Amino acid sequence: MEGLTIEQEYALSHSLNPVQEQALRQASIIRPSQEPSKREVSSFFFNPPTGNSNSPRNPTYCASVRFCSYSDSKHNQWYEFPTAYESSAALEHIGFTPAAAEEIFQNYLERPSPNENPDSLLDYAYGHMARPRLPDDPRQMMTVFGIRTDIQDAILDPAFEQIFETETLKFWIRDTLRINYWTLEKVLTDLVDHAKLLLATKEDNDTKVDDSISSKPSAESSIPTRGEYPCVRRWAGTFPQEHVSIDDTVQPTPPGFHVLYKGRAHEEEHYRSFISETGELDFSVIRIWEGGDFNPWDDAVYFATDRETAEMYRGYAALRCKHSETMIIRLLVPDTFVASLDKEEILYSEDWKTCVWAGRKGCDSLPSKFDDFYDAELVVGHVSKATSEIFNEMKLGDVQERVSEGHVLIISSGKAVQWAFLGKDVRKRLGAEVKGRIHIDVFAPRQVECTELGEPAT
Repeated sequence: MEGLTIEQEYALSHSLNPVQEQALRQASIIRPSQEPSKREVSSFFFNPPTGNSNSPRNPTYCASVRFCSYSDSKHNQWYEFPTAYESSAALEHIGFTPAAAEEIFQNYLERPSPNENPDSLLDYAYGHMARPRLPDDPRQMMTVFGIRTDIQDAILDPAFEQIFETETLKFWIRDTLRINYWTLEKVLTDLVDHAKLLLATKEDNDTKVDDSISSKPSAESSIPTRGEYPCVRRWAGTFPQEHVSIDDTVQPTPPGFHVLYKGRAHEEEHYRSFISETGELDFSVIRIWEGGDFNPWDDAVYFATDRETAEMYRGYAALRCKHSETMIIRLLVPDTFVASLDKEEILYSEDWKTCVWAGRKGCDSLPSKFDDFYDAELVVGHVSKATSEIFNEMKLGDVQERVSEGHVLIISSGKAVQWAFLGKDVRKRLGAEVKGRIHIDVFAPRQVECTELGEPAT
């Protein structure tokens, strides 16, 4: 489209046209809001697909999925969403005050050379936080940025203080804004896809009308009503249905396997899934770039050895990003595969302090006694809750004195343990080993969840 940026073309192609909007209204999926820049979306739209958990499991499935805490479809509620994800309303929706949202959006509209400028609206939101001489107090800093009070409360919630301490305040602000923005984008594009299916169903119904009927059914009579149309929302957003089964049961851990967990928000992936369209597992989607606890110069995939740790990360994401689905991924890893890896165990000790310092700082020049750490394919160790910013301020000679047990993530059973699979080759091998041995608990967005259902069993 001539004269539009790529971002504008993308936004336009993923916005409801009048015919699509009318179809969704007739199906009671959306309705007008009192705010011109917003619309209300039915809670029915967020219902998960159904499946027969008693049917035999297809051996080609990569994973099983269980949907948790979704509300009963008999109780409809309505939720406001902006009509466009390039708008001041979108910025307010993801976490900014109205004044800050308007300022950021105006700066975005006035950007130089919009046809050539690669910066997105989200980039401008990040840039809004690039300020000198910020206050040290976290709440005061977020107020300067124009972050809404409810988002401030979520980020600083005492229940998730340990997770908060693993990264900087700016990291968590950016993470919250990014997930909220990508979730909004996904909701809007899902609405477009849903409208297309409704209209296609209407057209198909019209062609089947008996020739003896003299008058063709109207658009209103041909649009399926709520509950009559198929669900087009892909499982938890991006899981390919042909490779994932819906299963309300979790298989017990058989002998010869380790069980690992990971908790996260779904929209951290942004249209990507670690389960590909061909059924292969691609853990690069959930990798951590260099600078994690045990990966100073290579990327890694981290998993917890207990569900409690994964739940802490999932719960913190759900609290900050109330419109996003969240998940806990459960892997069964064969002991034989673990035995084939160069493995290092680094629990809390002087060596743990040194290795975490090197990992967070990106240091590759430790004494020769740590060569096995640098050569490891799998590192098993305690989870650090000190930020890279803290370690960057330290010299190696200060580590033993300044790092303490207070920098270890604590759960009910003691110090939390994580496994770090290092490098591309190990990730690929891990994917092949756990295919068909993955279970994913998908949790409803916090805004639409049913608290009566409670948490699923471990």
